[in-house]
Amino acid sequence: MAGRGYGQAHRAAPDQSESAVPTILSDYGFMGQDDGKCMPLLVMKDSNTKRVAYSFVQAKGVNPYATKFASTFVQSTGYRNIVNKSDGEPSIVALKREMLKECPLVN
Repeated sequence: MAGRGYGQAHRAAPDQSESAVPTILSDYGFMGQDDGKCMPLLVMKDSNTKRVAYSFVQAKGVNPYATKFASTFVQSTGYRNIVNKSDGEPSIVALKREMLKECPLVN
């Protein structure tokens, strides 16, 4: 057994305590191979409860339906403070900014 070494331990991530600020994750997806021919799918997830919501939207970016869908999801969680995560894509960032304007109680 010469040369056999020990790998690094694979430990589970620490549990988030209830005092931690909840995280809402947002991203766009597509239900097909060609992004140009498919309607975008807006997907949102609450990291604490693992609750997922998704809906087809007309286009990426800010539009009334997508803004209302996102703000309704965030308001339904009941959180006052959130971490609002997504990738840096300009369309999702603009949607998150507009969505927070419709959620007056959320910081």
